[in-house]
Amino acid sequence: MKETFGAFIARKRMERGLGLRGYAAELGIGAPNLCDMEKDRRWPPEEPLLGRMADALGLNGEERDHFYDLAGEYRGEVPADVSPYVRENDVVRMALRRASSAGAGEAEWLRFIQQLEGKD
Repeated sequence: MKETFGAFIARKRMERGLGLRGYAAELGIGAPNLCDMEKDRRWPPEEPLLGRMADALGLNGEERDHFYDLAGEYRGEVPADVSPYVRENDVVRMALRRASSAGAGEAEWLRFIQQLEGKD
């Protein structure tokens, strides 16, 4: 079974040795709210709280991407860390629509990423 947003933050919090109440206090939220998030009874928060959560957990780049992906998936939205970029760039939306209508798959996107990173 795929890890949920709540399970992820609970696991990372415990790996970092953070108590529920201490982590909640650091975020400026109530421990019951955090507990509900960890048990997937409450939706992941929006920015800027998501960013503060990731920072307090000390997530590295890959973990942070996964964290935002899980939150976005749970909310049924584009992950909060990329949605401003998509909203603010008409050409990005155009590219996504064209890729979707053309049936672009993982291989095409991986080639595009390699081009962006100068690995082509």
